Amino acid sequence: MSDISHPLNPISENLWTIDYPLKFYGLPLTSRMTVIRLRSGQLVIISPIQISANLKQQIDAIGPVKTIIAPNLYHHLFAQDFVAAYPEAEFWAVEGIEQKRPDLKPDRILTETHGQLEDLYYHEFKAIRILEPRGNCDLNEYLFLHSASRTLIVTDSAFHFDSQSSPLLQLLARVLGIHGKLQASILEKLALCDRTHAKATMQTILSWDFDRVIMAHGSIIETGGKAKLQAGYEWLLGESLIAV
Repeated sequence: MSDISHPLNPISENLWTIDYPLKFYGLPLTSRMTVIRLRSGQLVIISPIQISANLKQQIDAIGPVKTIIAPNLYHHLFAQDFVAAYPEAEFWAVEGIEQKRPDLKPDRILTETHGQLEDLYYHEFKAIRILEPRGNCDLNEYLFLHSASRTLIVTDSAFHFDSQSSPLLQLLARVLGIHGKLQASILEKLALCDRTHAKATMQTILSWDFDRVIMAHGSIIETGGKAKLQAGYEWLLGESLIAV
């Protein structure tokens, strides 16, 4: 178990995040794990980061871990060690994980369009892909709503790099046209595999009651998140379809 120590950041009642540095194709990024305490008092972990004794101690202090979720086909790097630290928890992953990480053995593969875990709701967003040097790569991502705190949790379907980001990330965000915005980059737009399905999914997400948005990469939006997400996906939605 790693000895790297990162503090849990309280966001709202029953909601925490923790940031972890990593590199993606040599680019220094920060990845964010989200911890939700359900109505029952049990915890859900979304996008597990590298586990450490200190982090486990912090998590154990706020409740028992019920479910660990790898929310798309990219945020699974540290899942094995995290699951090993909590053998009684259920491990959920998305379709395609069997081919990408045959060493992982999820208790459940998410295949349904939408579902609910107490006051945590989830919905698939499989039409979005990531454009990599080797070609288009499926995300098979799920988005989450913590209804009690009115918080939407996204992973790689939207980024939010602003003045709080590193100078290099700010420069890259400007080049990709997403600086200060909550949206997918031009690379994800180019890799979109089903525009009709993606549009219908985003309409559903925007019908949820949320104000805050937590994303895996970039600054958290504490208020006005729904309006920013709709503006960021106007390229897909066309004319505004709902009141935000």
